[in-house]
Amino acid sequence: MNTLQFTVRMEPAIHERLKLVSEVTKTSMNQIALEGIQMELELLRAKCEWDLKKTLRKLERYKRRDPSFAQAIRAFAQAEVENDDPLEGELLGSEPRTLAQRQLRALLDGS
Repeated sequence: MNTLQFTVRMEPAIHERLKLVSEVTKTSMNQIALEGIQMELELLRAKCEWDLKKTLRKLERYKRRDPSFAQAIRAFAQAEVENDDPLEGELLGSEPRTLAQRQLRALLDGS
């Protein structure tokens, strides 16, 4: 099995506890640290999986309530009509300089 090496920085108190446990259990500090990392990664994996399943359940409940997203689309359209959009652009007063710009402006203006 190929193994990689990397440096782990820890507080002196943690290093002392690791060293003490290593001596008492007659297990290398590396093995204890590796097992601890593996256990923590498994806990984090399980938590991530649980969080994702919880989110998926919420999405599935939402989809069952509005399968075609009709209500969401209506709410979005209503908000577009009722609220000002601070990021909506405005046409500056400059005249189009090229034929393509003039044609595009005519299409957008509906003329």
